[in-house]
Amino acid sequence: MNVYKKILALDASVHSCSVALLEKYCIKYYFAKCNKNHTEKILPMLKKILRQGNNITNTIDAIAFSRGPGLFTSTRITINCAQGLFLGFQVPLISISSFNIIAEKIWRKKKINNVIILIHSSKNKFYWAIYNRNKQGIWFGEKTEESIEKKLIIFKINKLNGYWAITGNTLLIQEIIKNKKNNLFLYHYHFKYFHAQDMIPIAISKLKNKQTTKLKNIIPVYLE
Repeated sequence: MNVYKKILALDASVHSCSVALLEKYCIKYYFAKCNKNHTEKILPMLKKILRQGNNITNTIDAIAFSRGPGLFTSTRITINCAQGLFLGFQVPLISISSFNIIAEKIWRKKKINNVIILIHSSKNKFYWAIYNRNKQGIWFGEKTEESIEKKLIIFKINKLNGYWAITGNTLLIQEIIKNKKNNLFLYHYHFKYFHAQDMIPIAISKLKNKQTTKLKNIIPVYLE
């Protein structure tokens, strides 16, 4: 049984922002596309989601936030909001990789538990990660996140077997799918935005495994 009845999650790390609140096994959330007005969007969302009728929520059990990889300013906004909420609520903080959020979204939509993430970050570099979900619903993959060149991506892809989803923001994915090995099946999931509702299952898992983050140890990760 989940003993954490209220978990607040927030993300503003790319061109969108969203918040979600788990309360009594029900997830309520708000989402909006953003350009450069993340603060104008996410602060009213937080106020709205913490307000129940005419009563403001005065207790939550944990705060989950995305630590990137993401855009510099918007990732900082996410972390600053989490830090401010921590000072008010004094509850555990859960740092979640943006790539883990993508993997959870693919699982929610397509029930695929092996995910390749490929984000074009600069002229010759790509952010890469592979995430795997076990039978207990725990994701593994943060240690695979790295910035690499195209030739290394092809090498890593050729080492994989089985059924995978691949997602990202580069035309390189089409090239990979066209030239993949016969024993590797790649489902192309068209990713656009992160969503805070997909942070809730990850946060529950991290809380159960006591994987929380101290305020002084928050380390943001930026797309180059």
